[in-house]
Amino acid sequence: MTVEVSQDDDDINDVASMAGVNLNEESARILATNSELVGTQIRSCKDEAFLHPGLLHRRILETAKKFGVTEVPMEAVTFISHATQSRLRTVVEKVSTIAQHRLDSCKDDECYEQSADVRSQLRFFEQLERIEKQRKDEQEREIL
Repeated sequence: MTVEVSQDDDDINDVASMAGVNLNEESARILATNSELVGTQIRSCKDEAFLHPGLLHRRILETAKKFGVTEVPMEAVTFISHATQSRLRTVVEKVSTIAQHRLDSCKDDECYEQSADVRSQLRFFEQLERIEKQRKDEQEREIL
């Protein structure tokens, strides 16, 4: 049996040996250090509901009765609570990104010109709308 060593493995070994590190010794040391963890049972933390389970269960039952469902298991309540937490986290992250974007200053960017004259800005947008409408009308005439 032959073992092929790839170029990447050679590069890693070369760099490690230049640094004075013996990879075999380091692997043995890591395994020896963590040997007490082998075979141990890892327990996860208690699953805590984001929303109050009693109130949420009652609210879900009220909604479910409108559709003819009379029973809702507590697992469903837990899933809905976790989904709500996840959705709320996503929305808060997006709002945070938007708020940060609003704080970013465009004053320093030479592509933007700061103006306080709202009337001239509105006239400019109206002119753009007229030009766009004329272009669309011309395209419709060409099609006809």
